[in-house]
Amino acid sequence: KRKIMRFKGIVSALFVLAIAFSPRPGKAQEFELKGIEVRAKKAPGASEVSRERALERGAKDLGEAAREIPGIETIRRGAAGEDVLIRGYQRDNINVLIDDQSVFGACPNRMDPPAFHIDLLETESFSVTKGPFDVRHPGSLGGLLEARSIRPPLGLDAELFSNYGSFESTMDAARVSFGSERFSIATGGSFRFSRPYEDGRGLRFTDIYPGDSPNRYRPSKRNATAYSIKSGWTKALFRPSLGHELEVSYARIMADDVLYPYLLMDADSDDTERVNARYAIEEPFDKVNLLTLQFFYSGVDHAMSDTRRMSSLGSIKPYGMRTLAKSSNVGGRIEGALSLFGETTLGLDGYRRSWDATTSMLMQRTRTFQDQASIPDVETANIGVFLEQHHELARNVSLKAGVRLDSSHTKAKKDRGSVYGLYFPDFQRARRDTYPSGHLRLDYVLSKDLSVFLGFGHGVRVPDPQERYFALRRMGTKAMPDQLGNPGLSPVKNNEWDVGVKALRGPALLETSVFYGELEDFIVPRDLLGEGGVARSYKNVSATMYGTETSLTLGLSRGLRADAGVSFVRGKNDTDGTDLPEIPPLNGRLSLRYDRSWGFGEVEGVFAASQNKADRMLNEEATGGYAVANLLAGIQHGRLRVVFGVRNLFDRYYYEHLSYLRDPFRSGVRVPEPGRMFYGNMSYSF
Repeated sequence: KRKIMRFKGIVSALFVLAIAFSPRPGKAQEFELKGIEVRAKKAPGASEVSRERALERGAKDLGEAAREIPGIETIRRGAAGEDVLIRGYQRDNINVLIDDQSVFGACPNRMDPPAFHIDLLETESFSVTKGPFDVRHPGSLGGLLEARSIRPPLGLDAELFSNYGSFESTMDAARVSFGSERFSIATGGSFRFSRPYEDGRGLRFTDIYPGDSPNRYRPSKRNATAYSIKSGWTKALFRPSLGHELEVSYARIMADDVLYPYLLMDADSDDTERVNARYAIEEPFDKVNLLTLQFFYSGVDHAMSDTRRMSSLGSIKPYGMRTLAKSSNVGGRIEGALSLFGETTLGLDGYRRSWDATTSMLMQRTRTFQDQASIPDVETANIGVFLEQHHELARNVSLKAGVRLDSSHTKAKKDRGSVYGLYFPDFQRARRDTYPSGHLRLDYVLSKDLSVFLGFGHGVRVPDPQERYFALRRMGTKAMPDQLGNPGLSPVKNNEWDVGVKALRGPALLETSVFYGELEDFIVPRDLLGEGGVARSYKNVSATMYGTETSLTLGLSRGLRADAGVSFVRGKNDTDGTDLPEIPPLNGRLSLRYDRSWGFGEVEGVFAASQNKADRMLNEEATGGYAVANLLAGIQHGRLRVVFGVRNLFDRYYYEHLSYLRDPFRSGVRVPEPGRMFYGNMSYSF
């Protein structure tokens, strides 16, 4: 009851804000800033960022670029490959897509999260949908991050981009395209490189381990390559006849020598391939506006080891521990947009996800290596059907509803029963789950400057292969527990209410929303006892997630704009009476920007409160708050654009709350954020 009353209080406060920002009768509404106009027209609940905006802020990858949006946080494991969280949801609780294609990493320790396999420089923009309000893709339980690749324009077009910054970081790219009415093609590539960054104390992130830690980096590796990433992509469009279009794209990303002090190993290599084909037909039948068929494939080869760490000294091989992992995802969809009772979308999709990993560890007693199928060639096959309806109930009231039904079959092809049986006597190597999901959303436009929405979503996602079937036998002690999935895990279910307001008053635009979700069978890591001793595994719990995001844009004068954003989320494990792990604290941004046709300047402040709501059962530690300042400025002349920036201007030494690994391999140290960083980039299009 207290939770419901608290939620009702927040909803009431939102409507009070809406009334306060509603236009006064008889007063003309002035609106000068074009950028604000674009934001004002967007649907509530969806946020979009362009590639140009992300690059001018010095973002190196998609995960880092998404942090500008309130409610989006990331886990930093090194200098690259930030893992995205939406409202505190992470891993398979959210979806990360490019052009409706999902891609899964291969590393069991999330060195290569899905966003890592999408090059920011191949995208045109990306958007974030928060909450379980997507039925077009399976598993969007907590939200959706979707990137859109660059579409070749008509005529001849080319672009060069180059970035250089502190710690020898570089990011260079080139793209060329040609388009006609019948055929278009675009191709490009990029190269990214950096040395280990330094924190606010002037220490490299390779120096953060104590002098007696076996996990510390070898002296010769402390200023080695932090990451080296090469990417290439091609997209072609064919229009064989009027209303028909075939789109085919291919991308390859090759990452080498990526350091992850957050973990006990680093990535030796991580290679990705993506293929996507889409055929669209306009008005093939009566009442059918668009029919789309899609096929996609992605594959990842990943190798990680402790070769660069002191733990590999004295080994009979260059490493003391190594994991070789592969993942793939192949699937397709057929989707139709119809004119029935408004706008109707009907579709069928399916995918087959495979994941296999072998871990090799040096056994100290025998001085021999033991190989274990840590992820025993697990295959997840899913088929789903969905229906989404958008209907105008009245001139200013619209309803959007969606329903989806999925059936998933998960199977561990390799037999690790000797390990599972030590902790789960009744385990099964295969499991089928069938589950519905859906949402309802009501949008009410009170006036041209004020709108509100209310939504309810029921999202479901099947446990991933690691959560169900990971199997790594270690010492079985508290200090070195076995690492084990839980074959009996049930799918996670999220029942969430969202309410929000978007109000425009004069030069001010306010967007705010609150959410409250009740989670059934939410998956958290936990220690358990069995015949093998102690194991770190997973279990289902009942949980609650609630929070809010607010953004405000204020046009102060011609060309001068202020932006503010703040977000808060709270996660509670109701079963165990503790807090959910890895939940970000209250945080926000405040910026002042002067924009003209010839250039711009911006000053930004980023802050986070302390986080004391930690999962004590996992020995999660509290984290202090921080505030940092960033500067950036740019000039533009014709097709040339030059940007200079400074991040963490005052060289603050601080940690994000998500900087400390708790599971499955604890390194025992926090990874600090970068200290003062300078960068400059230049782009030229012709």
